[in-house]
Amino acid sequence: MNSIFDKMYETIFGEKPSKLGTAFERFTAIALYLLEKGDVQHDARIRGELSQTLYQIDALYSTDSPTSKGMAEAKDYTVQGKKVGRGDLQKLAGALPDLKMVTEGSFFSATDYTRPARKYAEASAEITNGKRIRLYHLNIPRDGDEAGFIKNNLDVNSFSTPNDSSCKNQTNHFGQWAKFYPSQIQFATWRNDFI
Repeated sequence: MNSIFDKMYETIFGEKPSKLGTAFERFTAIALYLLEKGDVQHDARIRGELSQTLYQIDALYSTDSPTSKGMAEAKDYTVQGKKVGRGDLQKLAGALPDLKMVTEGSFFSATDYTRPARKYAEASAEITNGKRIRLYHLNIPRDGDEAGFIKNNLDVNSFSTPNDSSCKNQTNHFGQWAKFYPSQIQFATWRNDFI
């Protein structure tokens, strides 16, 4: 069974994701690119300085410091119908001390987080020697999602992708096989302003 992110991925890119979880990981990388306004690499590999083992990282992104990076883990549990638990966050936290260039962690969930996971994230900077874990909930808006929100605070942003070869410094964050259609993408950012 495919998640809604797999279906959206196939609609946008014209092909199915190569493996389970890839679609949500790529959408996470896109969200990080928009949030951090910097370089993002999907499916990165970094060798731990202490263990000398290779880590697979769903998304590696630039931070405010030119000498440090952030790492993100992405979990789409929509098909299973479960929340991200503390154990998922502990896996990310366990890698942070071994990766010296990584100064923070981010966790993206397509569902939500258990209460113990939220508490763990709140204490993460103390657990990981100053490397905090930020939690994100990335999902597709459904009927009723705006209930309890002030509707006037919906920011709809749109941007166009360049269609000609005269544009320079283009970065393709989708991979070589990506196709943009249509050339204008719209996304909405909800603010957590409850009534």
